Amino acid sequence: VIVRSSPASVSEKPAWPLAPMVLALARPLTTFATSGLETLVATALVVYAMYLVGRRAAPHAVGVVVALAAMTRPDHAVFIAGAVLAYLPIRPRRWSDLSDAIRVGVGFGLVFGTFWLLRASYYGDFVPNTFRAKSGASAYWSQGGIYLAHFLLTTWSIVWLPLGGAALAANLRGLRPGS
Repeated sequence: VIVRSSPASVSEKPAWPLAPMVLALARPLTTFATSGLETLVATALVVYAMYLVGRRAAPHAVGVVVALAAMTRPDHAVFIAGAVLAYLPIRPRRWSDLSDAIRVGVGFGLVFGTFWLLRASYYGDFVPNTFRAKSGASAYWSQGGIYLAHFLLTTWSIVWLPLGGAALAANLRGLRPGS
């Protein structure tokens, strides 16, 4: 979303590497980065996807890179929302204005959907056995609540998520169907 609101022309001057600096200061990342071998690989894929967004790369390519991140760490599928939002026009007038955002979703869906179906056909389940072994076939809502609170409070998401949702709703309200 930040990339989308930046000017279309990028200066030729070298820019500070903002994404790595923000990630280095993000408490959730520094806290949990050492808790899994795949965490930093998946994070690198998400950062690369956002780099592609900033370069206005082909929308389906962005979806594919986010799918690779989700294949590495299934919870990273949530980043497809940010990638789709980045390709939404500021003021869409017709449904056809949404074609780039739809292409991001299609790129993601084709790669991740194929992966998910192949995995399910091979293993006989949509989730890996380690998921069942760790969860004991029951939900662990209390720990999920701790993770959610940690994220919302350390990233100020509790403030910017509702504001972003309200802005998105206001922009999509004037769309005309069939245009």
